Amino acid sequence: SPIAASATLDAVLTPIAVLEVSLGGGAGTGWDFPLMDLEGLRIAPGGIGTALTSDQLAGTYYMGRVGAAFQFDTGAILKGDWTSVVIRAYQELNYKGYSGAANNTTAWEFENSGAMVNGFNYKGEYILGYQMPLIVNLVGVQLETYAYNVFDSSRTGLFSDLSILVNTQFTDRLSLLTAVQFTNFEKTDDREIVKRAEPGFKRVAMILSYGY
Repeated sequence: SPIAASATLDAVLTPIAVLEVSLGGGAGTGWDFPLMDLEGLRIAPGGIGTALTSDQLAGTYYMGRVGAAFQFDTGAILKGDWTSVVIRAYQELNYKGYSGAANNTTAWEFENSGAMVNGFNYKGEYILGYQMPLIVNLVGVQLETYAYNVFDSSRTGLFSDLSILVNTQFTDRLSLLTAVQFTNFEKTDDREIVKRAEPGFKRVAMILSYGY
């Protein structure tokens, strides 16, 4: 990223084929990029909903997480080229914080992700897809849900992104994943994460992958 750098460490345990348990953590910092009017690390002592100001390289963003996923492919029990329906449900509890925050009401923002406070957050991810023996080898839907500062009774509810997924496998090594995303939340001028009046289009994201 032109405005931040971070390092992460993850460990994944698969005790049985349909269950995945993961642990991870990371830390980073951010800086300003005046040419694009971007700030990678910002702080607001007044809390969420008040103006954020640059705090470049003044502290460390850190996070830790624990998650578990149930995953299943019907192709494992129903043999054939057209029998693969993939299902994945992932649940995560994470803690995100900023060392420069004086207390748990001080707001901060790392890498334009929205105003946060030090605290625990929840993430859920649900995928339903169909795999085919074609160049377009996967179509599916993905629902991602988020709740911030989950142990605070004043939290603002559950936010979500819905994506339509299409994967194109050009060669054994080269593929393109396209996601058309819709969302029910947005960020205010003060970077507070709030629900939209109506869910709407968010973006089209593409990931080009090449394996060696």
